[in-house]
Amino acid sequence: MHGLMMDFPLTLDVILRRASTVHGEKEIVSRREDGSLHRTTYAELEPRVRRLAAALAALGVRRGERVATFAWNSWRHLEL
Repeated sequence: MHGLMMDFPLTLDVILRRASTVHGEKEIVSRREDGSLHRTTYAELEPRVRRLAAALAALGVRRGERVATFAWNSWRHLEL
């Protein structure tokens, strides 16, 4: 019998993969600095995030290591 506990770690990778799979066409809307709206979907977001992860890995950042960010709450920061 399965309870309410998850049997695997709930990591950002898992959350992003599920959002892309289940809610791929849902829009993520945020406001740019100039007041205009930026629109993307989870399906569009996932490959960009994965490219960034690959670039960080190429720079020597290993899985599980922490990376600090300092940015405004925006669509760009979401991709980080």
